[in-house]
Amino acid sequence: MKKTLSLFTIALLCCGLTVLGSQKLKPKEVEYLEKAMDAELQFKLPVDEAKKAWKRIETFIKKFSSMKIKISDDTVIETLPPTRGMIRYGYRATQTPSGEEMEFAVACSFGNAYSREQANKNSHLLAYYAQTGELIAKLVDK
Repeated sequence: MKKTLSLFTIALLCCGLTVLGSQKLKPKEVEYLEKAMDAELQFKLPVDEAKKAWKRIETFIKKFSSMKIKISDDTVIETLPPTRGMIRYGYRATQTPSGEEMEFAVACSFGNAYSREQANKNSHLLAYYAQTGELIAKLVDK
């Protein structure tokens, strides 16, 4: 059931991206989006990989958030909340020690109810990028 919902969500997102971007996704982009949408928004990484992941998270948020960063330190990166009613995206990411690993949580917030699916997609793109270092930037809604 989860896989069906995930594929259904991806189909909706692809349609939305096609309409909004006036361009059709290439097979590689669809495959990438499927992998990204399967990425957990809370995940653990070994301590030796955590520093790179945190840097990726910081880079992603600085590049793609339409809101200014409110706080950025070794445990939290958070933007100002998106303006209500506007198509804008804010982010919150945390990292906390968990034994020999670091636990991460990422989320993208939205200002417009019609942006809910795009914000969810952005959250998964951020999580996937943090974990793998792979990003197709044109898929991120700004």
